[in-house]
Amino acid sequence: MADHVTTAPDPGQFLLDKIDAREQALALEADLARAQIGELTARVRDLDEAISDLQVTRKTLISLAGHDDGQPATQPAGPSPPLPDRPLTPVFPART
Repeated sequence: MADHVTTAPDPGQFLLDKIDAREQALALEADLARAQIGELTARVRDLDEAISDLQVTRKTLISLAGHDDGQPATQPAGPSPPLPDRPLTPVFPART
């Protein structure tokens, strides 16, 4: 009669397989995090640009209103002149 020998699973291989599986899972998670970082970096860049645009707009409006350097706004010179009742004629002849 032949002896039937059963082999026990190799504990070393079992541990290596677990390490491989964990490494693959972590690599996938790291790739996802990198993608999120890229998206967030682009979002921050867009927000910074919008903030910069608002700062330029504020500075321009303050300058136009005469509030530059803490000075009070100047009073308007008076009412705007009325617009003519007829259409304005072009200063330059039309091209043909």
